[in-house]
Amino acid sequence: MDDAYEKALNYLSVKDRSQKQITDYLIKCGFNDAQIDECIEKLHEYNFLNDRVYAHNLMYKLKNKDYSLAMAEAYLKKEGIEECSIEEVLRLLGDEYEIKSLNNFLLKELRGKKINNALVNKVKSKALRNGFRNFYLEDALIDTAHKLTEEEL
Repeated sequence: MDDAYEKALNYLSVKDRSQKQITDYLIKCGFNDAQIDECIEKLHEYNFLNDRVYAHNLMYKLKNKDYSLAMAEAYLKKEGIEECSIEEVLRLLGDEYEIKSLNNFLLKELRGKKINNALVNKVKSKALRNGFRNFYLEDALIDTAHKLTEEEL
């Protein structure tokens, strides 16, 4: 178990990880289930491993990206975060986060370009593919167009 614990600590020393990431890593290193379970328990005991805290840390990272809530959810799932922690993070991020992210996304996509129907449709499609909800898209496009028009003046 000490070898598994040392491997896990070294893996955690690079950056925070989820329990799933640690478990997958230890399996890849060839440790058996009993060793892994004991190691995970010890990591929890010393508070080196806490998926809820890890999810909240990722939330602050997500706030600096222009992800939709759907993309944020997919990112958290990919990181191995449990569903209850994902729901908590998404609730804390809220609709305001998605609206802000959508506005930033649209500004990046439209700034410095001649706005026409073809471009607007292309950007709308890209926003929808990125998981932004259509519910917010029309208003955000109008707001962004006004901001860009004001910048040009």
